[in-house]
Amino acid sequence: MMFSRVGGITMENLTIENKDAFALLYQKHIDELIEYSLRLTADKELIKDVIQDTFVQLWQRREKLENIISVKAYLITCIRREIIKRIKNSRLTNNDFNSQEFVSVECTEDLVMKSHDEKLRSEKIIEAVKRLPIRQQEVIFLRFYSELEFFEIAKIMNIRLRSVYKVLYKALNNLKGNFSANMLR
Repeated sequence: MMFSRVGGITMENLTIENKDAFALLYQKHIDELIEYSLRLTADKELIKDVIQDTFVQLWQRREKLENIISVKAYLITCIRREIIKRIKNSRLTNNDFNSQEFVSVECTEDLVMKSHDEKLRSEKIIEAVKRLPIRQQEVIFLRFYSELEFFEIAKIMNIRLRSVYKVLYKALNNLKGNFSANMLR
């Protein structure tokens, strides 16, 4: 059996009904899951319901989930799929979802910048990221904020691994162009 180890938690701990391990798993990932969900939708009630339902399902199906390689990637994938499904079920079209702004929320580290120059540079990067297409914003977030591997991003976004590389390459090129254009102003 292959078990993922996350901050002292393994899926094996969950399969033997270790409620403490489950609580620790929740505490470890809840902030990042909320942050990611806010980038998909601004509906906080929907986010709350989806995250709660995801953890309930994880607990109910814990014995069948022993081969999860990355718990974080699994949770993000479940939440992303459920948010998209619920938005579609609420009679929004797929185009309405894709046209939603991928809401950018600054990280707390960005709020504690040491120098004024770093803060200005950070703001310019955030503005440049906001101008990227939604898929490129999502890849940037998953790769650099969530620190997920390329294969995990591919699984979450339900695209081929090669497509992840291409989207990230295009995003970085666009950022470079946007950032360079902003520096000239």
